[in-house]
Amino acid sequence: MANQILILTASGFVAGMGWGLIWPVDWSVIGLIAVLAVGLLLLNRPFDRAWGKKNYWLVSVILLGVALGLGRVYFLPAPSSELIAQVGQTITVEGKIATEPDERLNFVQLFVRPDGYRDKILVRAPLYPEFSYGDIVLVTGKLEWPENFTTETGRQFDYQKYLNKDGVFFIINRPTVELTTPAELSLRGGLFEIKRAFSARLGQMISEPAVSLLDGLILGEKQGLGTEWNERFRVVGLSHIVVLSGYNLSVVAENLLRLAGWLLPRAGALGAGATGVILFTSLAGAGPAATRAAVMALLALLARATGRVYAATRALAIAGLLMIVWNPAVLLYDLGFQLSFIATLGVIHGPSLLEPYFKRVPVWLGLREIALVTISAQIAVLPLILYATGNLSLFGLPANLLVLPVIPLTMLFGFLAGLLGLIYLPFGLLFAYLAYFLLYYILLMTKLFALLPGASLALPEFPLVVLILMYAGLAWLVWKIRQKKVPALSLSKGGDELMS
Repeated sequence: MANQILILTASGFVAGMGWGLIWPVDWSVIGLIAVLAVGLLLLNRPFDRAWGKKNYWLVSVILLGVALGLGRVYFLPAPSSELIAQVGQTITVEGKIATEPDERLNFVQLFVRPDGYRDKILVRAPLYPEFSYGDIVLVTGKLEWPENFTTETGRQFDYQKYLNKDGVFFIINRPTVELTTPAELSLRGGLFEIKRAFSARLGQMISEPAVSLLDGLILGEKQGLGTEWNERFRVVGLSHIVVLSGYNLSVVAENLLRLAGWLLPRAGALGAGATGVILFTSLAGAGPAATRAAVMALLALLARATGRVYAATRALAIAGLLMIVWNPAVLLYDLGFQLSFIATLGVIHGPSLLEPYFKRVPVWLGLREIALVTISAQIAVLPLILYATGNLSLFGLPANLLVLPVIPLTMLFGFLAGLLGLIYLPFGLLFAYLAYFLLYYILLMTKLFALLPGASLALPEFPLVVLILMYAGLAWLVWKIRQKKVPALSLSKGGDELMS
């Protein structure tokens, strides 16, 4: 009973946050729902004979969860009225660079928190002079609202909401930026400096565009690839490998687990896989997106290593709930979080369901495992990708099957090249050559698939209800497959008993 109440309350909580993000309400509505929920809990009888006690409790706890979810959204950061009054004007503000500078091809994005404000301002400044996380800077420029834009597939991207989820409400283009106080020493700042030095060392050993691809694989930096290569990865359905996603990390962790399994006992191999995930996340700066990806990857690793699918699913649900409690806006406005969560769910449940259909795939070099994990994740995220981007990659499956097997070794060789290169450049050259060979292969496969006629289709936009129906159909299909497996298992157990 307690377990059921927790599940219903959590479901209502998530629904309440979704409601509050789409249609914000004030305290009067939240209070009314809370009073109704408490009133139902205190009533001594159901509404009428048609309502049993179970339904009575069900409505009560769901409404309580909805009220809590709406209340959490109510406390989300809002733009300062003082800064709102200055939109459209040229202002001068002093503030701290609150996150790692985001370098693009022709400019750098600085996320500056002005002194005395909770808001952050996106400052698009020239590439030079360079600034670091934690620097205090003086910014002069025109304060504006971020503008939404249309994507390559014709979708309207809500750029305002995307920035708002991280507390960024304003933008200043082409400002003048002056350093007033250098950054103080900090753990996060130190991680960013190591990341910058690591990337610079890789750039001394590996040429473009291969080094930019490696930066994306290891550090989550994809901007250096440029528009042309990013478009090619998008067309063939390989964009997910260019960022440090939960799915990407789970593939790396599973391969580390397999390699370590040859030398270590099961517990030691599991620890090696987890350590690899933590190292890659730390090297990427341990930002919110990378940390969320690491949590998803560790849960998928736990499920695959122990076979405790139910426990891993519950842990994933709890982790996802805690993440959206911390920042409710990621529920609707962070596609990376949504894809990581759903892909991880697919990696946890999919392989065991699909394995009977992959008996002919060889187990040599883990090809069957790679195929199972890849297809499970692809099936899980496909409806969301179609809804969010409208891009259907017709060759996405073969492209992934050809590219993903080399991703773990590419990341391993690249990681060792950068790490040893930081100590002494020649030490990293051997691994840099090995990484370059694999990177060239990935780029070649991507280019060849992108050149095929009709490599991708741009689907028309469809409503949210269609996405819900897609996942409802997928859930029904999973349930049907599980129902078929249960009688087979029971029959097998019965046969074993008779034989004994």
